[in-house]
Amino acid sequence: MTKVFVFFISMLLLPAINYAQNSNDNQLALKFAKRMKDSLSLNPIQRVNILQINLALSQEKRLARQQYNGNDSLKFIVRGIELKRDSLYQTVLPAGKYTQYLDKKMNIINNN
Repeated sequence: MTKVFVFFISMLLLPAINYAQNSNDNQLALKFAKRMKDSLSLNPIQRVNILQINLALSQEKRLARQQYNGNDSLKFIVRGIELKRDSLYQTVLPAGKYTQYLDKKMNIINNN
């Protein structure tokens, strides 16, 4: 009886946990898109494109974490997903803003 109760409770909580993770991913993607909009003076279309890229990468990383949970290769897979970010940004940002983005990124990396 206890096992059934625990199983039932866990099945009720699982969607809530998944929703919370999606919500955090969405909030983080929105935060990055807003920060880039402010620092690079992006127009609304560019901001939406950056947001979509961030959401897609976030979802891809979440799926990788689910698939490779506890696997040593997870960090390499997530790193590979993150390496796509710059090339995806390059497709939606004009050359000047992309260069500005890279400069700001390198400044952040070097200061940490």
